[in-house]
Amino acid sequence: MKILHLVTLVSRDGAYGGPLRVALNQASELRARGHDVHLAAAWRGEWPPPQAVEKVPAHLFKARSLVPAKGFSGLVSPGLVRWLSRHVSGYDVVHVHAGRDLVSLGSLAVARLRTRPYVTQTHGMVQPDSRVPTRVIDLVLARRLLRSARTRFVLTEAEEIGLAEVLGGAASLERLVNGVPEVGARPASASREVLFCARMQQRKRPVSFVEVADRLHQRGVLATFALVGPDEGELAAVQHSITDRGLSSIVRYEGALDYGEVLARMSRTGVYVLPSVHEPFPMSLLEALSLGVPSVCTDTCGVAAVLRDAGAAIVTDGSIEAMANAVESILENSSVRSALSSSARQVVHEQFSMRAVGDQLELAYRAAANGPPAATARSGRRRALPGLTSPKL
Repeated sequence: MKILHLVTLVSRDGAYGGPLRVALNQASELRARGHDVHLAAAWRGEWPPPQAVEKVPAHLFKARSLVPAKGFSGLVSPGLVRWLSRHVSGYDVVHVHAGRDLVSLGSLAVARLRTRPYVTQTHGMVQPDSRVPTRVIDLVLARRLLRSARTRFVLTEAEEIGLAEVLGGAASLERLVNGVPEVGARPASASREVLFCARMQQRKRPVSFVEVADRLHQRGVLATFALVGPDEGELAAVQHSITDRGLSSIVRYEGALDYGEVLARMSRTGVYVLPSVHEPFPMSLLEALSLGVPSVCTDTCGVAAVLRDAGAAIVTDGSIEAMANAVESILENSSVRSALSSSARQVVHEQFSMRAVGDQLELAYRAAANGPPAATARSGRRRALPGLTSPKL
């Protein structure tokens, strides 16, 4: 099949985060199965843009900020719209990683106008919102375009409930986990570096990571701490916290990484910490687990129950004390490191493998390309993996 994956933004610093990582993993798996898969997106960076992203052929067009205060939601890409209008009919199915942003909604509108079958995956980005501008967007664009999808993929029970409310409850939804490629086994690292690798965004809580470093430093625990990721408003607070606490010798901010560099950076660390709250399905955490990096997360993470049950990560209540205790136990106990590393790789193999994701996508794409529109179809909800839920956002 000829398949187009469409995401809102590609940039050198990985600013758009999880949805692009998911799209690239899916595209790579499908290409390995012999499908002709392309990526299309707005591009922010030097010109000309790359013609491929991680070996996936890419069609990238300048991103323009129509409403700067709205961040990603205010981006537009006239070049992408023009290209889609000319070329979308050449694809058997379009997979749109969609939010309420103007790029993905505009792309959905083009696919619908050109009568191309499309599926959507909203990554927890389309949830009930009582603000007037959001309600207008839902009424005028989002609800109609999402209901016209042949399949609507959701991550968790919480997303399913919320998206059904946005769509009026009439559209069927299908659970699809975020998968990660499995990598070769490696021994649990004895490195005493602790890593935060995510956007410098309030919900990710990078300042809390610095506070964990401070707590461990006060206890006399020998370790270094690194933060990696693009700034989304919290970098100044992070840098102030490092300086104010006198941690410049042990805590450093390394800047953003290109998408292809993340796994290599993670593989060199001893502990991965994601302090995020209400994170629907954190790709950075799954990538760390795929490498067997002992990891710490919070109990509001969408995969927390699965990881706790499998012993694949230390799940905390998100407090500084609990996270510091978890990190210390990993650094100071080789048996804890070894057990977490082994269980992490096992849970990725059993529950988050790209093989299972690829099988599900192939079925959905064939049904989309060959069947009637499912805009108003009702069907039973697909079962989720045991324990795979998250709090309502």
